[in-house]
Amino acid sequence: MSATLGSPRSEDASDQRHFATDPRFDEGWRLWLPDGLDTGVHAETPGQPSGLRHAGENWTKPSLCIQPHVHDTWELYLQLHGTSRWLVGDRVLGLAPGWVVAVPPAVVHGHDPAAGRQRRHHYAYAGFDAGAVGRRVPELGAVWRGGKVLVSAQGWSLPPAFRALVREIAHDRPLGDLALPAALDLLLVEAVRVLHSPGDVAPRMPKHPAVARAKALLDEDLARSWTLTALAAAVGLSRAHLSELFAAEVGQPPYTYLLERRVERAAHLLAVTSRGVGEIAADVGFASGSSLARVFRSVHGIPPARWRRDAQA
Repeated sequence: MSATLGSPRSEDASDQRHFATDPRFDEGWRLWLPDGLDTGVHAETPGQPSGLRHAGENWTKPSLCIQPHVHDTWELYLQLHGTSRWLVGDRVLGLAPGWVVAVPPAVVHGHDPAAGRQRRHHYAYAGFDAGAVGRRVPELGAVWRGGKVLVSAQGWSLPPAFRALVREIAHDRPLGDLALPAALDLLLVEAVRVLHSPGDVAPRMPKHPAVARAKALLDEDLARSWTLTALAAAVGLSRAHLSELFAAEVGQPPYTYLLERRVERAAHLLAVTSRGVGEIAADVGFASGSSLARVFRSVHGIPPARWRRDAQA
């Protein structure tokens, strides 16, 4: 099996941990945790009616090294946390949280060897057959007929769609056969909006662009120690003006919004990883595991450990 964005190569191939072959799909899905990763999941299938061929969400070890490789499908890659450096075709790309890359079929890509040791980072990805997508949804498939590498730093709308897709693969849930293609379609629609039509937004209700930008900044970097002063400066408003606009449009002040997103993200990490509460707390912006546990209980009514047991049962 050739290396993919979801099946990186590291120095110790014995660390690869196979999970299962999923009996739900006649197409033969296989799920495992490739070597070089702390936690996450990678899934592949030789053929699936939706057009999806592989997908996953991974947290890397510092030793991760993805060698140059190609696919016969498109691949979307989204940087979620940390940074990474890639060679994609003849381009060198330094990716930070929120950056998304669409790699066409047959384009060589992998970590940039000139960058040296990669830092620990977190990403999601999906490989899809544009022809199969087009046979199922002609309007969507037509967009992906070109062969150009597409890059955007504005992928803040993509994490929920990626996580919905990975959730349908990683969990046996009711109506999964319907939900999987729907999740893929949502991801591809959002990718088209970001990569092909950036800025083409016509809100049905009046929205202030500074509020949209403020929300995007908070969503993109949950772990940052945000202050209202820093957020207001980033969007070009005064503290008082941003607070007033944000509360009017979102229904809560910026800090409350940020706190809810942090807890939401922590709940996801608890459900799909084996990482400790303290480590997750640091990743989503809490000062300690006890701080996360206190806020988590106030939101969900149960401590993080109980949430994890229930979610993984």
